[in-house]
Formats: sequence, structure tokens, C-alpha cells
Amino acid sequence: MSGKQFEKETDKSLRFTTEEVGLIADEHFFRAKAEITRKVRTLLEAVHKELRAEMAKASLLAPPGFDPRKCQFVKGEHLEDFLVAMVTARSA
Repeated sequence: MSGKQFEKETDKSLRFTTEEVGLIADEHFFRAKAEITRKVRTLLEAVHKELRAEMAKASLLAPPGFDPRKCQFVKGEHLEDFLVAMVTARSA
């Protein structure tokens, strides 16, 4: 398919704006995003450590099989178009 044919057949709403192309081409943007993600993960790990210490002191009402030592860090969820990182607990 030629470039002109592609443009003709592609929905205009799917075409990148000049600003979007600039962001895609901006190496600094992606490196900054990676660094910010690393910092957020480090902060979440610190919060998780403190929460585990607090939970060790408490008696929890939890579903059968719940193990507060098992968790995962989740990245990629979205809330109102903003990236969200979180710690989630899992059952056994």
C-alpha cells in the first residue's frame, strides 16, 4: 500500500498530530518516564515495607487463603488517562 493510499484509507482520528510526533521522537521524554517509574516503584516498596510492619502488629479479618506476604507491584493500570502504579495483595 502506498503512502497516499494509506492516508486515504486511514481514519483521520488515528493520525498523529505534530505534537504527538514530537513526543514520540523525544528520547528525553521516554528516559524521564523510565526514571519517574523507577522512583515511584522505590517509594511503593518503602510504603509496602512499612505496611507489612504495621500489619504484623494487627489481627486482620481477611478472606480464606489471604497471605499478606504475597504481593505484586502493578504498573500500567489507568485512571482517567493517567498511569497508576500500585501494590496489590494476592490470595494463595
